[in-house]
Amino acid sequence: MASSTKGLNLIFENCTGIGSDLPNGIDLSDERLLALLARWNWSWHGEFLHEYRKKFGHDVPVFCNYIPISENFFYQRMLYEFTAPHRNINKDDIYFFPIGAFGNIDTCLGMNENRTSSISLLSEKTIELINNNSNVFLLINHMEEGYFTKQNIMKLVSECRNKKITSGKVVFGTACYNAEEVIEQYLNEIGTSYAIKTVYYNWALESCSKHWKQILNRPNDYKFYYDISHYESITTEEAVLSKKDEIRENRFLSFNNKLRSHRMYFLSILNNINQLNNNLISYDITDLDKTQSKSSCKGELENWVFTEDEVNYYLSSHDLKTEKQTVDIENIRDARGHGWDRESSYINSYINLTTETLFFEDCFYISEKIFKPIANLQPFVVIGSPFILKELKKLGFKTFDSYWDETYDSETSNVDRFRKLTNLITELSNKPIKEIHDMYYKMLPDLVHNQKLLLSYEDTKTNQIELVENLKSYMPSGIRLS
Repeated sequence: MASSTKGLNLIFENCTGIGSDLPNGIDLSDERLLALLARWNWSWHGEFLHEYRKKFGHDVPVFCNYIPISENFFYQRMLYEFTAPHRNINKDDIYFFPIGAFGNIDTCLGMNENRTSSISLLSEKTIELINNNSNVFLLINHMEEGYFTKQNIMKLVSECRNKKITSGKVVFGTACYNAEEVIEQYLNEIGTSYAIKTVYYNWALESCSKHWKQILNRPNDYKFYYDISHYESITTEEAVLSKKDEIRENRFLSFNNKLRSHRMYFLSILNNINQLNNNLISYDITDLDKTQSKSSCKGELENWVFTEDEVNYYLSSHDLKTEKQTVDIENIRDARGHGWDRESSYINSYINLTTETLFFEDCFYISEKIFKPIANLQPFVVIGSPFILKELKKLGFKTFDSYWDETYDSETSNVDRFRKLTNLITELSNKPIKEIHDMYYKMLPDLVHNQKLLLSYEDTKTNQIELVENLKSYMPSGIRLS
């Protein structure tokens, strides 16, 4: 990696001395934690994380992943280095104390009962370095998640003020691509002048590029998780072309592993147009409290001002007789991010109906879900936040507005976006399967372009370089990094 990418430093408070450093924001005065760390050789990874959950009853509040980019892009520093008579802060570099939220930002901020905020556990020396140096910041590393609430921002401001961290010295890193706008809105609603900076990072692009390239390069030899019984496989152009004369059995493919309200409404669409049980659609509502869920969903739909007929239409999935369908694995709830996909699902269907993580929330977010069809040569319709297609186009991916209506993507009204998606899915379901087949092979060059582009990010590190430059942009005016 070129030396010009350096100048970025991450500072950690605790060093184990055995090459496995500990995350910032942990309580090393807790004897239970010390005993657990000693048991697992001071490693904050792997089996330690499972043991922690058993002992404490919840996930670790923070994790030590630095930031989700190659270590070639930054220097790792330890806090003791900046204690006299050791190294001073270099005015030509930029420094961050990262606090890495382990999925749930609530736990990291101490918002759950009887929990302590990780910010409150920072040392006085850390606070001194942040406040007394214009090029040192606290970095809340939420870059592998894209959802946060106004209550999260309220708590973040409160904790930073309690710790006497100067306004403007906190950077909130997230995969929410409208984070700056949302945080500004929340701060205005809270009525605070405390400033929080933001940095956006599309972690899913980076993660999926690496993941799918490994699958391509190690066929029948690569597992993301070792506790699954199969190897993942990727769809290739050669495999697709070899089946050009065969009509596929399924029009649609859609994975719905965790129940969310917009996924229930999506299942209702498919149910009402008779496409739910004759396509590759996974879902599991066997343990759903239908009475409670139906009441909650009804209230949400009415709150968004859907018509009475629409409310009834989108609630129909609560009355499904078939309560579970599987595509690739029997225990759907075990699926977690990477590790489950197989070529057979993709090559036996045409269009991916991608139910993203978020739909109604203020935060706009792209997860790994959208990159799965891209990796496997499928066009997609996104049931998710606005402007996902716009973000993908910025990255160079091609979408399918020359084949069907994609104006749903720019629709910020949740009601109108769902209506447009309903109309689009219905329209696609009414096309003869031969027409879908011919359309698919007509768009194949775009699908191959998308797959190649996704895989290229692992080589070029373009996404990572952009994050580094965005972090460096917070250097004080007049100071340039080498």
